[in-house]
Amino acid sequence: MKSARWKLHFPLRKRGRVLGSACVLGLAVCAGCSDARAPGSGTASRASLASGPEALESIGFEWGRDVQLQESADVINVSPQVRSDVQGRFLVADPSETQVRVYNGTGRLLSNFGAKGNGPKEFRNPMVAVRTPAGAILTADFSGKILLVDSAGAVLRTYTSPVVPLFDLDVVNDSLVLIAGRTSNTERTQLLHLWNINRNKLVRSFFPQPQLPEQMKGAALVTSHVSTAVRGDTVAAIFASSDTLYLFGLDGARRGQVPIPFRAFRPLQQQAQGGAARESLLAWTENFSLIANVFWVSDGSLLVQYMDKVQNEAKWSLLRMTRDGRAVGEISDMPQLLVSAPGDSTFYFVKPGSETPNVWSIAAFRP
Repeated sequence: MKSARWKLHFPLRKRGRVLGSACVLGLAVCAGCSDARAPGSGTASRASLASGPEALESIGFEWGRDVQLQESADVINVSPQVRSDVQGRFLVADPSETQVRVYNGTGRLLSNFGAKGNGPKEFRNPMVAVRTPAGAILTADFSGKILLVDSAGAVLRTYTSPVVPLFDLDVVNDSLVLIAGRTSNTERTQLLHLWNINRNKLVRSFFPQPQLPEQMKGAALVTSHVSTAVRGDTVAAIFASSDTLYLFGLDGARRGQVPIPFRAFRPLQQQAQGGAARESLLAWTENFSLIANVFWVSDGSLLVQYMDKVQNEAKWSLLRMTRDGRAVGEISDMPQLLVSAPGDSTFYFVKPGSETPNVWSIAAFRP
């Protein structure tokens, strides 16, 4: 199961309007990396290109019913980062609202907690909330803080992770959690880390950050996102604007890297101009595509979601590919894919045409 993440330092959504940057300026740049390939390179066939939500059938899915999340004066979904648990509930971390919410499968609000700050139940930018096998909730903040609460919302423990910035988190088993983010050693920054929650200790780091050409290192200072999806003992990872899918075992061993057979993906080819001013950075992000995340599908194929910004509006695209890099299909002008349910055959999108992200449409995979 996996949530969709597009994270820049500025809020992704104000109510009813998509802004071009999400909550953490951190999508890593890899165009021209020695570990990656130029878009469309390699031997993998490229996907056929379709457009619009109605084209979802072309990659093996069909639309179903809608779900509307309950809101209130205290609960408004602005930039939901979503996970689902084995009981069909949704865990929503909202960095714009610095809040975590739990919904049932019909969208009814079961609980919520969080506020802006550094207190026991406060966050700066909560990136993800996940359910542990014991039923507790782990919430990871961009700052490296990880909060563990029980099913009633009582704080069990607060951890300070050495992974900063922290982008993503997946529960592996009762004791191990996979963290995506940066921590440096003397040789090269590592991007994926196995953390023992019981011992509060990193036990393994892997996935060295791909090297950038000298002329692109300035861009790397403000783009550094990595996201993962775990299936069994295999980790699928994406790295910002790289056109490569990376595969690892939970032992840290690389199991391959596959060119993603994009057709419409635009690589980063220039530095940001005009310094670090917000307006300059927003204009710069209109020049290239950014991979947001990756999802496993129940048949072992993968969905790769990427995003373009056009006139300050987020434009989402979705590609389905086999694990060995064969293209199934690619669709532009899609609603945002938020999460997959356990079993990886049911996927939840923002409802096509909805101006707010609390109305979702379900899509089922039909093998």
